[in-house]
Amino acid sequence: MTPTARPESSHIRLLKLLYGLPATAPYCLYACGCEGDFYILIQRL
Repeated sequence: MTPTARPESSHIRLLKLLYGLPATAPYCLYACGCEGDFYILIQRL
C-alpha cells in the first residue's frame, strides 16, 4: 500500500460484498467520502 492509502473502511467492505468482489481485491482510495471511494472502487473492477 502507498503511504497515502488508508485502511479499508466498512462501507468499502460492503461495496465489495454488493458487487461480488473478493475481500482481497486491490483498490486505491485517494478520494474522500463514500461517493469518491465508490467511484474509485468501481474504476478498479
